[in-house]
Amino acid sequence: MQKLIRRIYLLSFVFSILIFMLLGYAQMSIPDEINLSNSTDISSNAIFTYVISNSKEKDGNEILSHTSSNYEMNIKLFDAIPVKKTKVTMNKRKYVTISGKVFGIRMYTDGVMIVSNQQIETDGDSISPGKEAGLKPGDIIKQVNDKKIDSSSALSEAVRSSNGKSIKIVYLRDGKEKNATIKPVVSKLDGKYKVGLWVRDSTAGIGTMTFYDRDTGMFGGLGHAVCDVDTGFEMPISNGDAVEAQVKGCYKGKSGTPGELCGVFSGGSIGELLYNGNTGIYGMLNDYDKNAPVFPVALSSEIQTGKAQILSTVDSGNPKYYDIEIVKIFKSGNNVRNMVIKVKDEKLLAVTGGIVQGMSGTPIIQNGMLVGAVTHVFINDPTQGYAIFAENMLETAQSVADNNGLKEVS
Repeated sequence: MQKLIRRIYLLSFVFSILIFMLLGYAQMSIPDEINLSNSTDISSNAIFTYVISNSKEKDGNEILSHTSSNYEMNIKLFDAIPVKKTKVTMNKRKYVTISGKVFGIRMYTDGVMIVSNQQIETDGDSISPGKEAGLKPGDIIKQVNDKKIDSSSALSEAVRSSNGKSIKIVYLRDGKEKNATIKPVVSKLDGKYKVGLWVRDSTAGIGTMTFYDRDTGMFGGLGHAVCDVDTGFEMPISNGDAVEAQVKGCYKGKSGTPGELCGVFSGGSIGELLYNGNTGIYGMLNDYDKNAPVFPVALSSEIQTGKAQILSTVDSGNPKYYDIEIVKIFKSGNNVRNMVIKVKDEKLLAVTGGIVQGMSGTPIIQNGMLVGAVTHVFINDPTQGYAIFAENMLETAQSVADNNGLKEVS
């Protein structure tokens, strides 16, 4: 009898330990907030029971008629012991057409960006009026004497017509508006009034289009901002267009030297640029296939390390699929460098050596879903690089569409 009682006590002790271990595991592994698509299966199992409040179905797989809905999910152990409560956002699954095509970018800045300060030789001294006024590379000049500045020539004319009188500058730094006063000086070299600022008002280049929405015509590409080549600062967009482009060749990447696609503008405008930001460049296509196949866009929680593919254009032909591996996934932090990927395809490695400039925006596909886009290459290992979640690009695209009054066709 005593042996039986001891066994019962022992079993009870082991069962209690198991319960505490399961509770601890659940507390640590289940986040406080979860983003799910309306097609995600979160059905209960033999150990954990998931109950979503205010939902039509217990497993939370109701079809949503709008973009997203918020719920509270109660998790129970063995359908009896409360574990924790988690906030759940149910997102309507988004579908887009994957591109992978190289396109040209012609962009004009909103204001003019200061690229560098310059010393001006005068009769008696060498000074930099702009630098002395506190202006530095990366600042965006918006106004001179209350007049809007939209080009480098407009700034030059404002300085020339000052006749040496101090001018008031309105500029942006880190998104904040600031003011400065500059007194132009006469250059000893040409006798003209100058302030010692090199500025840029436009840029051009190529990149890869990631996707477009066949309901609105909105497209997204690059997966990172268009930045000034000299300062590295993000360029604010005033207007611009996407143009047809063609790959003419490729400089193969190697350790210490990133490669580059050699592309040329090959035709006219294919769309209007609307927004340039840290998740990419976005705009509206002039014409597109409204019946093109669509792919579901994966939530970050649905992406896994392991095999995947990219759809990329690295020659004069159409986009082709190449094998890659998703090496690492960052669930939080930087909203651009979300994944580390590695090129595994021997055919692509033979042509490019891995990831090269111009491939930014190349779509990444896993399990039949668009999961992200290539953004950066590792300088010391061109076979590897960073990628952004497609979920983040779609969020920006939706915001741009809303701001420009674009609506989905139901």
